[in-house]
Amino acid sequence: MLRFLAGYRARLLLSLYVSQYIGMGFVFAAIPAIARSKGLSLDDIAIFYSLAMIWTLKVLWAPLMDRYQPFGGPAYRGWLIGAQLCLAAATLACSFFDPVDHLGAVAACVAAMCFTSSVQDVAADAVAVRLLPPGDRGIGNAVQTAGGLIGALVGAGGAVLAYEQVGWQATLWGLAALTLLPSILILQMRSGQQQEETPAEKVTYGLIWRFLLRPGTPRWLAVLVVAEFGLGAQIALVNPMLVDHGWNLTKIALGTALWGALFGVSGAGMAAVLFRRFTRRAALIGALLLSAALSVPIAFYHAAAMADWQMVIVLALYYTGWGMTTTALATVMMDHCRARSAGSDYSSQFSIGALIGLMGSSLALSMAETYGYTAALAAGACSCLLAAILAKGKGAIKAT
Repeated sequence: MLRFLAGYRARLLLSLYVSQYIGMGFVFAAIPAIARSKGLSLDDIAIFYSLAMIWTLKVLWAPLMDRYQPFGGPAYRGWLIGAQLCLAAATLACSFFDPVDHLGAVAACVAAMCFTSSVQDVAADAVAVRLLPPGDRGIGNAVQTAGGLIGALVGAGGAVLAYEQVGWQATLWGLAALTLLPSILILQMRSGQQQEETPAEKVTYGLIWRFLLRPGTPRWLAVLVVAEFGLGAQIALVNPMLVDHGWNLTKIALGTALWGALFGVSGAGMAAVLFRRFTRRAALIGALLLSAALSVPIAFYHAAAMADWQMVIVLALYYTGWGMTTTALATVMMDHCRARSAGSDYSSQFSIGALIGLMGSSLALSMAETYGYTAALAAGACSCLLAAILAKGKGAIKAT
């Protein structure tokens, strides 16, 4: 494990996911906070959240990325270089427009950021599948999860703090520069570093359907969608509930963004250790059960049965469990991928899971509005429990 963490593969994966989630953290956390502070309405701010749907559509261009490799060289290197440059360019373009006075232009830049980030994500996931043998996928996905959390922390909390000190334009220039940091490691990619598998056929959309319907995959997808629904429901409820309990934005930022990143990373590391000691099935079931159980103390806090300092401890445990579960899900998703169509295989699973997760978030908020937070939290917990039960079924999890 230590040898892997000190090697090129870990540095490459970490840098890719940090840079990718800097942009996403900025889009879905920093921009809404900054725009709201400048007087933008909630309806207008909702535009930025609707752009999250672009991520769920990345399966549409994943087959093209598997099939065509621009600029030659190692698989997906051309896509990564192009995506990094375009993401930085879109971020720079956004810096020239005020989010209130030029809402349409900022939304267009954000859409471009989301699209190019999704292209980078397809390529990064495909490279990860091809770089990591089964024995290294637990720690490899822990590195990916850690990179995403660190990037989100920089793009969300870091960008808000920078905005208050140096303003909109300088903040975006800094984010654009950070986005380009992985380019040095991308240029060092060599063909021999990836697992080779000669394509038996061209990657097409029909190949995606055959992948989704091949033996074992439908059972795994049942686990994935039920788990993502529960996780999406839980995470959507935390911040609104804290606001309703009188937490200010600074306190929420420390309790969720900073706390979430730190303990999410620790949870990802714990998942990597579990994969070394237990089977994929046992590790995933354990993570899902932990996620379900942590809905209970959150509900207790809502019922005024705990103090704020106790809720901070619960949040630490919650984000630890979230890091473990997302890492476990990503690892099993990777196990189901084929090297010849890694981008399409992973993206199809991710897109399905992300779409269901967004549905879970939306339905949980509606349920909380009508029936209260406790009922919505219970629904999320039951979904995680059901996913754990489904994971015990034969054929859902590969014996790796």
